[in-house]
Amino acid sequence: MSRSPLKRYGGWLSLLRPPNLLTVPGDPIAGAMLAVLGGAEFSFLYMLPTVGAALLLYMGGLIGNDCFDYREDAKTRPTRPLPSGSVSRRSAMVAAVVFTLAGIGVASSAGLPACIVSVLLATAVWSYNGLTKKFSFLGSLNMGICRGLSLLLGATGVGWMPRDPDVVLIGCVGLILYVGAVTLLAERETEQVRIPIRRWLPAAVNLVTMGSIVLLSGSWNYAFILLAASAVAWPIVLGVRLGIAPPPAGIVPSIGGFIRGLLLLQAAFSALLWPTGAVVACVILLAWPVNVYLARQFYAS
Repeated sequence: MSRSPLKRYGGWLSLLRPPNLLTVPGDPIAGAMLAVLGGAEFSFLYMLPTVGAALLLYMGGLIGNDCFDYREDAKTRPTRPLPSGSVSRRSAMVAAVVFTLAGIGVASSAGLPACIVSVLLATAVWSYNGLTKKFSFLGSLNMGICRGLSLLLGATGVGWMPRDPDVVLIGCVGLILYVGAVTLLAERETEQVRIPIRRWLPAAVNLVTMGSIVLLSGSWNYAFILLAASAVAWPIVLGVRLGIAPPPAGIVPSIGGFIRGLLLLQAAFSALLWPTGAVVACVILLAWPVNVYLARQFYAS
């Protein structure tokens, strides 16, 4: 008997983790805003392809991740789309490859530098899925690098090129470390483990990142200060909620909250470019309530 369309499409949506997808466009957008702050010329024409490319590469990575995790999910998460049979492994792998190639193709329309970064991003994504996630620190760092490259994708799309340390590189490193810290929290989400120090790492990273950007650029405004403070306060709140040894039922939703915190980080980066970036920051934050709603419907970690 064939599966119902609702079940089939519901399985694909679950693979794509809709709450997480909403946090992806902000990476290249924030990268573009930081690049313009550093002297690059802003252009929607070249920024939009990098946003599309980031989404495609992220979707390819998400689906590929479930393909590689099939055996583990069959034991610990049997209701996931692949072990439950709502999506076939073959179809999922084909989709993952197609999304990845499409992402590189879309990025190439923003120029050669963006194309190169997209290839590096695709390599990092598949390296994580197939190898590095088996190793705690290396896998967490690799996951962070994926997000950092997503930010660089947006920066290169508007003409930024690597040079002496500037706000783009500070933002990139900050994003890498934040996502890496969150990934460390999520790596044993099905077990009850002690995390006395680990739960404060995301907040500490954001504090150092925001301070470094202000010191390096000498730029700030009230919108940035408000958003930067929120980007630090939010993971502190989540850390308090988690406690020292949270049960799996507490870790899983908290990881979704930490991922949602990326929106605050992206908005703060964007708000530095006054006043255009402040408007962009508001647009990024519109995804927050939608993310909260979707997190109740779909798996986010």
